[in-house]
Amino acid sequence: MTVDLSPAVLERRVLAGLIDGAVLMALCAAYFLVPVMTLGVVLPMWGVLAAVIGYAVIPLGAFKQTLGMRLLHLELVSREGHPVNYGDLLFRELLGRGWFPAAFIFNLAFSYLAMVLGYARFSMPVGLQAVFLLASALALVAVVCGHLLALGVKDRRTIADLMARSWVVPQQPVMPLDDADERAERAATRARTARNVVIAELLVFSAGLAMPWLMTRRTESTEQRAARLMRGRLEAQFKTNPESDAVSRQLGDAYDALGDAEAAQRVAREHQAALTRARDQRLTQQLAALDQNPGDEATLITVLGTLSEQNRLDEAKQRYAKFVAHNHDGGYRAGYAHWLSSNGFVEEGVSELEALVSDEPDFEGVHKFLARALVMAERLPEAQVEYQRELVRDPEDQDALEAMEELNAELGPLPKEKLAALKKEVKRAP
Repeated sequence: MTVDLSPAVLERRVLAGLIDGAVLMALCAAYFLVPVMTLGVVLPMWGVLAAVIGYAVIPLGAFKQTLGMRLLHLELVSREGHPVNYGDLLFRELLGRGWFPAAFIFNLAFSYLAMVLGYARFSMPVGLQAVFLLASALALVAVVCGHLLALGVKDRRTIADLMARSWVVPQQPVMPLDDADERAERAATRARTARNVVIAELLVFSAGLAMPWLMTRRTESTEQRAARLMRGRLEAQFKTNPESDAVSRQLGDAYDALGDAEAAQRVAREHQAALTRARDQRLTQQLAALDQNPGDEATLITVLGTLSEQNRLDEAKQRYAKFVAHNHDGGYRAGYAHWLSSNGFVEEGVSELEALVSDEPDFEGVHKFLARALVMAERLPEAQVEYQRELVRDPEDQDALEAMEELNAELGPLPKEKLAALKKEVKRAP
């Protein structure tokens, strides 16, 4: 019998392909989502293989049709008009029609989405991901070009058909049989085929969902799975907000409980790096704000603290000096002098207070502040004189009295003549 290999109408083939593509995508999503939602483990490419075998390979090998082809009255046949062998069909569907590379890209994107949402933990070396992603993208480009090949050839065969030695043709009518025994044999063959297809489909479906289940049973207990899912959620939260002390602490504790000290240390390093980046970014913004408004006291206080933590004292001194120049008030000048003395610029602190004494001799406590700076500079005799000046002006200053007693104990009291001269000096001061 001569086999009619006239090509099917292209529009029907495209519509059948769209139907098959939609069903296959739904099946791949089901093989992905069901294990994720129920077990927390998924084997994406295993699910793709199960979907392609169950939906395309088995029906094509048994009936020469998929659902889309049956609806559009099409068949896939070999040169002799028989069903294509299963090996060629598997090759045709997975690579020739691009389901495998497309599924890899789809599942890679889905895996990252599930990981970000905290439903799964995806693990694959980044370099390997890049290689497979590039290979899959190139394969898809080749598949698209191979499908367009059907537009330029007489038999309308795509690269997938060339690879599988197959033809897509209109559905061939089944010739009626006159002999009763032949009709009975045909019916029995159809029944056996249908039974075998049902069994095969059940096995494929079961295998597609059973493998993730077997992995969970063999690799982790209920408690381990709960801990793993918790780590996955914490990893997603930590990736979104690595500055969070609470999240980083919980994630580090989770890895410590697992015995993975390296992962716990990695979390601590990334957390500290995130804090440093955030602090540096805030400091940059604050410095810019100070450049625009050098007299902003609240911003200055924050900047001084950050610069001091980073041991950038020279820069902090310059910023503080600009602030005092903008706010030339006795209180701010005294505070600046105290900061200088407390941060290693002792002599500069003394000089600043001496200038304040000269400019504002009536500033309350100015001699006491200068005396403290002189003590820090280890210029004790001068400090004793300044404390005495403060006590002449305010005999009730308890801080000055206590400090004076300590200096008198170490240096001895001031001579009466010098004390009298200091009193006269203070009284003559305007």
